[in-house]
Amino acid sequence: MSFLSSLLSGPARADDRLSVSLMLTYSCQLKCGYCQVLQRGSRITKKVIDGAVSFLGRSAKKKLELKFFGGEPLLEFELLKYAVTQAQRRLGAKKDLQYCLVTNGIGLDAAKIAYFKGLPSQVVFSFDGGAATHAAFRSGPGGNSHYKDISANLRLLAASGAYFFVNVVVSPENLRALRRNLEHIAGLGVKRIQLCYNGAAFWSGPDIMRLVRTLSAFRKSPAGKKVSFLNSSGDSEPVALHVDLIVDTDGLVYMDGAMFMEKRFPGGRRHFFIGKAAGLGRPEDVYADRREHLRRWRKVCACAEEKKVFLSSLKTGAALGLLFRGPGKQTAPARAADRRIF
Repeated sequence: MSFLSSLLSGPARADDRLSVSLMLTYSCQLKCGYCQVLQRGSRITKKVIDGAVSFLGRSAKKKLELKFFGGEPLLEFELLKYAVTQAQRRLGAKKDLQYCLVTNGIGLDAAKIAYFKGLPSQVVFSFDGGAATHAAFRSGPGGNSHYKDISANLRLLAASGAYFFVNVVVSPENLRALRRNLEHIAGLGVKRIQLCYNGAAFWSGPDIMRLVRTLSAFRKSPAGKKVSFLNSSGDSEPVALHVDLIVDTDGLVYMDGAMFMEKRFPGGRRHFFIGKAAGLGRPEDVYADRREHLRRWRKVCACAEEKKVFLSSLKTGAALGLLFRGPGKQTAPARAADRRIF
Protein backbone atom coordinates (compact mmCIF):
# COMPACT_ATOMS: atom_id res chain seq x y z
CA MET A 1 0.00 0.00 0.00
CA SER A 2 1.39 3.43 -0.93
CA PHE A 3 1.83 6.29 1.51
CA LEU A 4 -1.12 8.20 0.03
CA SER A 5 -3.40 5.17 -0.12
CA SER A 6 -2.68 4.38 3.53
CA LEU A 7 -3.79 7.87 4.55
CA LEU A 8 -6.94 7.87 2.43
CA SER A 9 -7.95 4.45 3.65
CA GLY A 10 -7.57 5.50 7.28
CA PRO A 11 -10.26 4.65 9.81
CA ALA A 12 -13.62 6.33 9.87
CA ARG A 13 -14.63 8.80 12.55
CA ALA A 14 -13.96 7.46 16.04
CA ASP A 15 -17.61 7.69 17.14
CA ASP A 16 -21.03 8.63 15.89
CA ARG A 17 -21.19 12.07 17.57
CA LEU A 18 -21.53 14.74 14.89
CA SER A 19 -19.74 17.99 15.69
CA VAL A 20 -20.18 21.53 14.42
CA SER A 21 -17.93 24.38 15.58
CA LEU A 22 -18.81 28.04 16.12
CA MET A 23 -16.28 30.81 15.48
CA LEU A 24 -17.41 33.16 18.25
CA THR A 25 -14.79 35.86 17.72
CA TYR A 26 -11.48 36.58 16.03
CA SER A 27 -10.23 38.62 18.99
CA CYS A 28 -7.55 37.14 21.24
CA GLN A 29 -5.27 38.36 24.03
CA LEU A 30 -2.29 36.53 22.53
CA LYS A 31 -0.38 36.72 19.26
CA CYS A 32 1.03 33.20 19.12
CA GLY A 33 3.93 32.89 16.70
CA TYR A 34 2.48 29.81 15.03
CA CYS A 35 -1.17 30.95 14.89
CA GLN A 36 -2.51 31.00 11.33
CA VAL A 37 -5.87 32.64 12.05
CA LEU A 38 -6.31 36.10 10.53
CA GLN A 39 -7.73 38.24 13.32
CA ARG A 40 -10.50 40.12 11.51
CA GLY A 41 -12.04 41.88 14.50
CA SER A 42 -15.50 40.41 13.92
CA ARG A 43 -17.66 38.47 16.35
CA ILE A 44 -20.68 36.24 15.97
CA THR A 45 -24.27 37.49 16.38
CA LYS A 46 -27.25 35.86 18.05
CA LYS A 47 -28.89 35.51 14.63
CA VAL A 48 -25.91 33.53 13.31
CA ILE A 49 -25.90 31.40 16.47
CA ASP A 50 -29.60 30.61 15.95
CA GLY A 51 -28.87 29.53 12.39
CA ALA A 52 -25.92 27.39 13.46
CA VAL A 53 -27.99 25.65 16.16
CA SER A 54 -30.70 24.95 13.59
CA PHE A 55 -28.08 23.58 11.19
CA LEU A 56 -26.73 21.25 13.89
CA GLY A 57 -30.25 20.22 14.88
CA ARG A 58 -31.11 19.14 11.34
CA SER A 59 -28.77 16.20 11.76
CA ALA A 60 -30.41 12.81 11.87
CA LYS A 61 -27.83 11.67 14.41
CA LYS A 62 -28.76 11.37 18.07
CA LYS A 63 -25.36 12.41 19.46
CA LEU A 64 -24.30 15.97 18.67
CA GLU A 65 -21.53 18.33 19.74
CA LEU A 66 -21.31 22.12 19.65
CA LYS A 67 -17.75 23.48 19.82
CA PHE A 68 -16.68 27.03 20.65
CA PHE A 69 -13.65 28.43 18.84
CA GLY A 70 -11.86 31.72 18.29
CA GLY A 71 -9.79 33.81 18.62
CA GLU A 72 -10.56 33.37 22.27
CA PRO A 73 -14.21 32.31 22.77
CA LEU A 74 -14.27 33.29 26.45
CA LEU A 75 -13.99 36.92 25.35
CA GLU A 76 -17.61 36.43 24.21
CA PHE A 77 -18.77 34.35 27.17
CA GLU A 78 -22.29 35.82 27.15
CA LEU A 79 -22.74 34.82 23.50
CA LEU A 80 -21.36 31.39 24.34
CA LYS A 81 -23.94 30.99 27.10
CA TYR A 82 -26.65 32.17 24.70
CA ALA A 83 -25.62 29.43 22.26
CA VAL A 84 -25.80 26.80 25.01
CA THR A 85 -29.21 28.06 26.14
CA GLN A 86 -30.59 27.95 22.60
CA ALA A 87 -29.15 24.51 21.93
CA GLN A 88 -30.58 23.15 25.19
CA ARG A 89 -33.97 24.72 24.58
CA ARG A 90 -34.32 23.61 20.99
CA LEU A 91 -32.43 20.32 20.92
CA GLY A 92 -31.91 19.18 24.49
CA ALA A 93 -35.07 17.07 24.71
CA LYS A 94 -34.43 15.35 21.37
CA LYS A 95 -30.65 14.99 21.16
CA ASP A 96 -27.71 13.83 23.25
CA LEU A 97 -25.87 17.16 23.33
CA GLN A 98 -22.24 17.74 24.26
CA TYR A 99 -20.24 20.97 24.31
CA CYS A 100 -16.56 21.74 23.80
CA LEU A 101 -14.60 24.88 24.65
CA VAL A 102 -11.22 25.58 23.02
CA THR A 103 -9.47 28.23 25.12
CA ASN A 104 -6.11 29.86 25.79
CA GLY A 105 -6.97 29.67 29.49
CA ILE A 106 -6.50 33.33 30.37
CA GLY A 107 -10.16 33.94 31.23
CA LEU A 108 -10.95 30.51 32.64
CA ASP A 109 -11.75 31.24 36.30
CA ALA A 110 -13.50 29.11 38.94
CA ALA A 111 -16.98 30.32 37.94
CA LYS A 112 -16.50 29.45 34.26
CA ILE A 113 -14.99 26.07 35.16
CA ALA A 114 -18.07 25.36 37.29
CA TYR A 115 -20.30 26.39 34.39
CA PHE A 116 -18.70 23.91 32.01
CA LYS A 117 -18.50 21.22 34.66
CA GLY A 118 -22.26 21.52 35.00
CA LEU A 119 -22.69 20.73 31.31
CA PRO A 120 -21.92 17.58 29.34
CA SER A 121 -18.74 19.14 28.03
CA GLN A 122 -15.00 19.05 27.61
CA VAL A 123 -12.44 21.84 27.73
CA VAL A 124 -9.51 21.99 25.32
CA PHE A 125 -6.82 24.02 27.11
CA SER A 126 -4.06 25.39 24.87
CA PHE A 127 -0.79 25.16 26.78
CA ASP A 128 2.67 24.47 25.41
CA GLY A 129 4.76 23.89 28.53
CA GLY A 130 7.13 26.02 30.57
CA ALA A 131 7.40 29.78 30.90
CA ALA A 132 10.29 30.06 28.43
CA THR A 133 8.33 28.35 25.66
CA HIS A 134 5.28 30.52 26.28
CA ALA A 135 7.40 33.67 26.27
CA ALA A 136 8.96 32.67 22.94
CA PHE A 137 5.86 31.44 21.11
CA ARG A 138 2.69 32.54 22.95
CA SER A 139 3.15 36.17 23.93
CA GLY A 140 0.58 38.90 23.54
CA PRO A 141 1.05 42.57 22.71
CA GLY A 142 3.96 43.97 24.69
CA GLY A 143 5.50 40.53 25.14
CA ASN A 144 3.21 39.39 27.97
CA SER A 145 2.58 35.64 27.72
CA HIS A 146 0.22 35.66 30.74
CA TYR A 147 2.03 32.50 31.77
CA LYS A 148 1.51 32.91 35.52
CA ASP A 149 -2.25 33.32 35.15
CA ILE A 150 -2.59 30.59 32.51
CA SER A 151 -0.65 27.99 34.52
CA ALA A 152 -2.62 28.85 37.67
CA ASN A 153 -5.90 28.41 35.77
CA LEU A 154 -4.69 25.08 34.41
CA ARG A 155 -3.99 23.87 37.94
CA LEU A 156 -7.47 25.04 38.94
CA LEU A 157 -9.02 23.15 36.04
CA ALA A 158 -7.05 19.99 36.83
CA ALA A 159 -8.17 20.11 40.46
CA SER A 160 -11.83 20.72 39.60
CA GLY A 161 -12.60 17.28 38.23
CA ALA A 162 -13.93 18.78 34.98
CA TYR A 163 -13.17 16.79 31.83
CA PHE A 164 -10.41 18.45 29.82
CA PHE A 165 -7.26 17.87 27.84
CA VAL A 166 -4.30 20.06 26.98
CA ASN A 167 -3.51 20.91 23.38
CA VAL A 168 0.28 21.23 22.98
CA VAL A 169 1.64 22.88 19.85
CA VAL A 170 5.16 21.97 18.79
CA SER A 171 7.17 23.47 15.94
CA PRO A 172 10.59 22.50 14.61
CA GLU A 173 11.95 25.59 16.39
CA ASN A 174 10.95 24.40 19.88
CA LEU A 175 11.30 20.68 19.30
CA ARG A 176 14.34 20.38 21.57
CA ALA A 177 12.27 21.63 24.51
CA LEU A 178 9.37 19.22 23.91
CA ARG A 179 10.37 16.54 26.42
CA ARG A 180 10.89 19.15 29.14
CA ASN A 181 7.59 20.83 28.28
CA LEU A 182 5.63 17.58 28.39
CA GLU A 183 7.10 16.73 31.78
CA HIS A 184 6.17 20.20 33.01
CA ILE A 185 2.57 19.77 31.80
CA ALA A 186 2.26 16.34 33.41
CA GLY A 187 3.54 17.85 36.65
CA LEU A 188 0.58 20.24 36.70
CA GLY A 189 -1.84 17.33 37.01
CA VAL A 190 -2.71 16.94 33.33
CA LYS A 191 -3.71 13.41 32.34
CA ARG A 192 -4.74 13.87 28.69
CA ILE A 193 -2.76 15.59 25.93
CA GLN A 194 -3.29 16.27 22.25
CA LEU A 195 0.07 16.78 20.52
CA CYS A 196 -0.44 19.31 17.73
CA TYR A 197 2.45 19.74 15.32
CA ASN A 198 2.58 23.10 13.56
CA GLY A 199 0.98 22.47 10.16
CA ALA A 200 2.25 25.75 8.74
CA ALA A 201 5.91 24.82 9.26
CA PHE A 202 8.11 22.65 7.08
CA TRP A 203 9.01 19.43 8.88
CA SER A 204 12.21 17.89 7.55
CA GLY A 205 12.95 14.18 7.83
CA PRO A 206 15.30 14.74 10.81
CA ASP A 207 12.66 16.94 12.50
CA ILE A 208 10.04 14.21 12.18
CA MET A 209 12.46 11.60 13.49
CA ARG A 210 13.34 13.78 16.49
CA LEU A 211 9.64 14.35 17.19
CA VAL A 212 8.88 10.62 17.14
CA ARG A 213 11.90 9.73 19.28
CA THR A 214 11.10 12.45 21.82
CA LEU A 215 7.50 11.32 22.18
CA SER A 216 8.50 7.68 22.37
CA ALA A 217 11.00 8.40 25.15
CA PHE A 218 8.51 10.52 27.10
CA ARG A 219 5.79 7.87 26.92
CA LYS A 220 8.18 5.37 28.52
CA SER A 221 9.14 7.76 31.32
CA PRO A 222 7.43 7.82 34.74
CA ALA A 223 5.66 11.09 33.85
CA GLY A 224 4.65 9.82 30.42
CA LYS A 225 3.07 6.66 31.79
CA LYS A 226 0.55 8.83 33.65
CA VAL A 227 -0.54 10.64 30.47
CA SER A 228 -2.70 9.49 27.58
CA PHE A 229 -2.39 11.04 24.11
CA LEU A 230 -5.52 11.71 22.12
CA ASN A 231 -3.42 11.25 18.97
CA SER A 232 -3.84 7.52 19.49
CA SER A 233 -7.53 7.59 18.53
CA GLY A 234 -8.27 6.10 15.14
CA ASP A 235 -9.08 9.24 13.13
CA SER A 236 -6.56 11.68 14.64
CA GLU A 237 -3.72 11.62 12.14
CA PRO A 238 -2.93 13.31 9.90
CA VAL A 239 -4.59 16.45 11.26
CA ALA A 240 -4.71 18.07 7.80
CA LEU A 241 -7.24 15.46 6.66
CA HIS A 242 -9.62 15.91 9.57
CA VAL A 243 -13.27 16.11 8.58
CA ASP A 244 -14.71 18.96 10.66
CA LEU A 245 -17.18 21.76 9.93
CA ILE A 246 -17.08 25.29 11.32
CA VAL A 247 -19.65 28.09 11.17
CA ASP A 248 -17.91 31.44 10.78
CA THR A 249 -18.99 34.67 12.49
CA ASP A 250 -21.04 35.60 9.38
CA GLY A 251 -22.90 32.27 9.21
CA LEU A 252 -20.89 30.77 6.35
CA VAL A 253 -19.84 27.13 6.75
CA TYR A 254 -16.35 25.85 5.93
CA MET A 255 -14.12 22.88 6.47
CA ASP A 256 -12.09 24.14 9.41
CA GLY A 257 -8.76 24.21 7.55
CA ALA A 258 -10.07 27.29 5.75
CA MET A 259 -9.44 29.64 8.67
CA PHE A 260 -7.08 27.83 11.02
CA MET A 261 -4.40 27.70 8.30
CA GLU A 262 -5.34 30.86 6.43
CA LYS A 263 -2.09 32.81 6.79
CA ARG A 264 0.03 29.97 5.40
CA PHE A 265 -2.61 28.79 2.87
CA PRO A 266 -4.66 31.85 1.83
CA GLY A 267 -6.61 29.85 -0.74
CA GLY A 268 -8.24 27.75 1.96
CA ARG A 269 -11.28 29.93 2.57
CA ARG A 270 -12.29 29.75 -1.10
CA HIS A 271 -11.69 26.05 -1.64
CA PHE A 272 -13.02 24.81 1.73
CA PHE A 273 -16.25 26.81 1.49
CA ILE A 274 -19.44 24.74 1.97
CA GLY A 275 -22.35 27.19 2.03
CA LYS A 276 -24.48 29.30 4.34
CA ALA A 277 -25.70 27.49 7.45
CA ALA A 278 -29.27 28.70 6.97
CA GLY A 279 -29.41 27.29 3.44
CA LEU A 280 -27.81 23.89 4.03
CA GLY A 281 -29.51 20.61 4.79
CA ARG A 282 -28.15 18.11 7.27
CA PRO A 283 -24.55 18.52 8.46
CA GLU A 284 -23.73 14.90 7.65
CA ASP A 285 -24.71 15.50 4.04
CA VAL A 286 -21.93 18.07 3.58
CA TYR A 287 -19.22 16.34 5.62
CA ALA A 288 -16.29 15.44 3.40
CA ASP A 289 -14.17 12.32 3.71
CA ARG A 290 -10.36 12.29 3.60
CA ARG A 291 -10.29 11.85 -0.14
CA GLU A 292 -12.38 14.98 -0.67
CA HIS A 293 -10.23 16.91 1.81
CA LEU A 294 -7.12 15.96 -0.12
CA ARG A 295 -8.77 16.91 -3.40
CA ARG A 296 -9.46 20.39 -2.03
CA TRP A 297 -6.00 20.70 -0.50
CA ARG A 298 -4.58 20.13 -3.98
CA LYS A 299 -6.40 23.28 -5.09
CA VAL A 300 -5.45 25.23 -1.96
CA CYS A 301 -1.70 24.65 -2.37
CA ALA A 302 -0.94 27.22 -5.05
CA CYS A 303 2.88 27.18 -5.11
CA ALA A 304 5.81 24.82 -4.58
CA GLU A 305 6.47 26.09 -1.04
CA GLU A 306 2.87 25.49 0.06
CA LYS A 307 2.95 21.99 -1.43
CA LYS A 308 6.21 21.23 0.38
CA VAL A 309 4.83 22.39 3.73
CA PHE A 310 1.56 20.50 3.30
CA LEU A 311 3.31 17.29 2.27
CA SER A 312 5.62 17.53 5.30
CA SER A 313 2.52 17.85 7.50
CA LEU A 314 1.10 14.65 6.00
CA LYS A 315 4.40 12.87 6.62
CA THR A 316 4.49 14.05 10.23
CA GLY A 317 0.93 12.88 10.82
CA ALA A 318 1.67 9.52 9.24
CA ALA A 319 4.73 9.08 11.46
CA LEU A 320 2.73 9.93 14.59
CA GLY A 321 -0.02 7.56 13.48
CA LEU A 322 2.54 4.78 13.33
CA LEU A 323 3.94 5.72 16.73
CA PHE A 324 0.61 5.89 18.53
CA ARG A 325 -1.27 3.09 16.77
CA GLY A 326 1.60 0.72 16.20
CA PRO A 327 3.14 -0.74 13.02
CA GLY A 328 1.22 -1.99 10.08
CA LYS A 329 1.00 0.92 7.67
CA GLN A 330 3.58 2.49 5.45
CA THR A 331 4.46 6.01 6.58
CA ALA A 332 7.53 7.11 4.61
CA PRO A 333 6.44 8.13 1.10
CA ALA A 334 8.57 7.42 -1.90
CA ARG A 335 9.33 10.23 -4.32
CA ALA A 336 6.82 8.93 -6.87
CA ALA A 337 4.09 8.88 -4.24
CA ASP A 338 5.01 12.42 -3.24
CA ARG A 339 4.44 13.58 -6.80
CA ARG A 340 1.08 11.83 -7.08
CA ILE A 341 -0.35 13.84 -4.18
CA PHE A 342 -0.22 16.95 -6.35
